[in-house]
Amino acid sequence: MSAGRYDIDIEQGSTFALSVAYQDTNNDIIDLSSGYTAAMQLRESTGSASILMSLTSPAEITLNSTSPNIEILVGPTTTSALDFDYAVYDLELVQASGTEKILRGNVKLIREVTK
Repeated sequence: MSAGRYDIDIEQGSTFALSVAYQDTNNDIIDLSSGYTAAMQLRESTGSASILMSLTSPAEITLNSTSPNIEILVGPTTTSALDFDYAVYDLELVQASGTEKILRGNVKLIREVTK
């Protein structure tokens, strides 16, 4: 299955939260609470070696059995340190049978004014 496309905005200095309801082909929520891990990276471009932000489960990504079964939470200290205008990301699920990219898109950093 192809990865879904979803563009995101991150507000520098604020908590970033993203909830995803990942479903199978019958539109049933997949139980991700056991046997799965997740990883998400932001880079300047798809070919860039430099990682702008790296998130993993269970640190910043929580996998659940019910909807939303993927919850991403990044605190304001982390978003304050971000320094880019635009980036790309993808979100992958990993299990014993392999890795599946489930979401990808562009990221816009909305710069903090009040510090």
